[in-house]
Amino acid sequence: MAGRLSTVAVVLVSTAAALVAAAFLTGWMVVDVQTHGPDAVDFTVPIPLGFLQAMLSAVPEGTFPKEELPADFPLDREGMLEIVSALATAPAGTSIRVDTPDARVSITTAGEDVSVDVEAPEADVTLRILLAGVRDALERWDGTTLDPRMALALLTSAERGPFLLVDSPEGRVRIDVR
Repeated sequence: MAGRLSTVAVVLVSTAAALVAAAFLTGWMVVDVQTHGPDAVDFTVPIPLGFLQAMLSAVPEGTFPKEELPADFPLDREGMLEIVSALATAPAGTSIRVDTPDARVSITTAGEDVSVDVEAPEADVTLRILLAGVRDALERWDGTTLDPRMALALLTSAERGPFLLVDSPEGRVRIDVR
């Protein structure tokens, strides 16, 4: 029995060490949430991306419900791939900027790195992504459903640093990849 127990302990310690090593090699997603007001919340959750990938790969296909896009929702996969290719070859700087009375949207490129900034009364949003991750997600996309694995593909391909920042009068959410 003592021989078996030590073998089990070695397997458990080795598995834990492998998970820790994978977390450090693949990076972390750090979610920071802060709200304002009398019931304010402030918490930070570090999530190892390697562990998240391993967990999602163990989940059978179809476990997560895929949300069907409405038939009148104008998402054209091929058109979106063309936009990604155009952005990848565009010179560094603001490629697209739209100003309306309600909001300002700008997309700034620097090679494969793209920053999308939205300024609106409800919230300011900044999203920083790599076009390679977007291209990969679009190439795998069936064009009709939204799959949670697509979001993970974007996160794991992201450069280290800020990924998403949402700042509103109610609070702030920041997701960093480290």
